[in-house]
Amino acid sequence: MNHLSGKITTALVVLGITTLVSQLVLFRELLNIFQGNELIIGLMLSLWMLFTALGSVWGSHFRKTDNQLQWLSRMLVSASIIPVFSITILYIVDALLFPPGTAKGILTVLLYCLVIFSPIGLLSGSLFTHFSFLLSEQSANNRISIAYGWETAGSMIAGVLFSLVLSYLFNAFQIMSLVIVLNLLAARWLNSRQIHNRLKSATINIAWVIPLALLIICPADRWAKALMFQNQEIIYTHDTPLGNVTVTKTEGQYNLYEQGKLVFATQNPQMAEEVVHYTLLQHPRP
Repeated sequence: MNHLSGKITTALVVLGITTLVSQLVLFRELLNIFQGNELIIGLMLSLWMLFTALGSVWGSHFRKTDNQLQWLSRMLVSASIIPVFSITILYIVDALLFPPGTAKGILTVLLYCLVIFSPIGLLSGSLFTHFSFLLSEQSANNRISIAYGWETAGSMIAGVLFSLVLSYLFNAFQIMSLVIVLNLLAARWLNSRQIHNRLKSATINIAWVIPLALLIICPADRWAKALMFQNQEIIYTHDTPLGNVTVTKTEGQYNLYEQGKLVFATQNPQMAEEVVHYTLLQHPRP
């Protein structure tokens, strides 16, 4: 394996990590807004695969250019940035169009998924085809299966990290910030020979570090959730592997939401009376 082939395989692993983490994060945020079930999950999976396949077809029209590595490195970074904007736009649009707690119909879910999944799906599918072509060109042989293996390895790494670490310790914006950093490093490695102006490169790196650090430190996730729970004070919000849990306060009343759905609220005598088991109350040791 020559030097360029090593760069391409590294980029494929990073692409696999980026694609799967983006998918998991976006799915989790969409389920939080849609109060989703198996039908919604199936719809999201099918549209994700559809746009990825269309992106692969789009990438098959790849033509070699002198600055192809530079363009591919930019596309790789863009693939990691898009989910951050998608999540932000998702909560803003939802706050503008729907009152809190509104259950969305299947057509609304379909439209949301089309808008959210199309950019990342088309871009990731196209990148896989580009890298497969480049890897095959370096070996003067068909290496698509090898490229698929490296990309799958990245997806496996992402799945393990997300399930055991990321989903427990970080929110959506923090996770995607870490993915952006990984893609910036991979893009610099992929495009290292074409970097001539070191001062310009250092300036760009600093320009990236500042907003990423702010995105990790600042409570961006809480701000996004605040759009979803208007006129309510968010006391606690946390993403878990099983879904989002949020506690809000409204004029002394505490509300517990799971996946965007109201599960329990204090100061609700009617609900309390409905769950009382009067027969057991008569027993000294129920």
